[in-house]
Amino acid sequence: MLYLKDEVFPFIEKEYKTCPERIAIGHSNGGTFITYCLLNHPQMFNAYIAVSPNLAYDGSQLVMGLEALQPAKVPGDIFFYISKANESSTNGFNDWDNAHKRAVTILNDGKFSGKISLVSQDFSTSQNHYSVFPFATLSGLDAYLDYRFFNARNSLKYYTELSKKGLLDITADFINNLAYDCLNKNKYEDALNVIDYGIEKFPENHNLYDSKGEFYERMGYVKNAAASYKKAMEVLTDQKSKYHEVLFNETLRFYEGNYQRAISKIE
Repeated sequence: MLYLKDEVFPFIEKEYKTCPERIAIGHSNGGTFITYCLLNHPQMFNAYIAVSPNLAYDGSQLVMGLEALQPAKVPGDIFFYISKANESSTNGFNDWDNAHKRAVTILNDGKFSGKISLVSQDFSTSQNHYSVFPFATLSGLDAYLDYRFFNARNSLKYYTELSKKGLLDITADFINNLAYDCLNKNKYEDALNVIDYGIEKFPENHNLYDSKGEFYERMGYVKNAAASYKKAMEVLTDQKSKYHEVLFNETLRFYEGNYQRAISKIE
């Protein structure tokens, strides 16, 4: 563990442009190892995907470690995915099952609220210890992507870190697309939070106001939608001199159409 922490990671991050997050994936004893990392150096990884880990190892030392772990030791914003399968083909099946249940209970009791986001999944009716790895890994990654990229707070934090490293240029169009990604996942509040961030950062971008109007309209808040569409027209009109006449008129007509549609829905 210390070899990874003190030698491998610093070398890689010195030699290459890296993303600001590390994801650990481990199956069986590999899952046991990354859980050990979480207990001793939680900042080593931002996301842990533990597939059928042996938490009963050495008298359930890892479970006792979770019980003793103090929230202050956890840097926060850690994603932890843990899965179980039908482990009857392994030694100490009942111990594995009981240790898994205890670990999930500990991580779910609110002690680590705001510190560790837990997702647990049970494959015991469909997979055994040896077949579960690809299924749980893909499921864990899917859950992580949902946690990281379709959550306003988490995704904006992530992309801000990329921007600080010079790996990403955060533009109004980028923010707009990010908000629509949340919207298309039916995460309306996250979509609004992202678009509000964009409006604060790019107050002269009329398209962001129009997008906000669409979000409100899809949520059924037609008065708010009409107000946002109207604001889009106002911001565009203030910048009329910057646009070719044809483009300006086409864009304005589009916004006016959205505004009139929203108005027509107000009783």
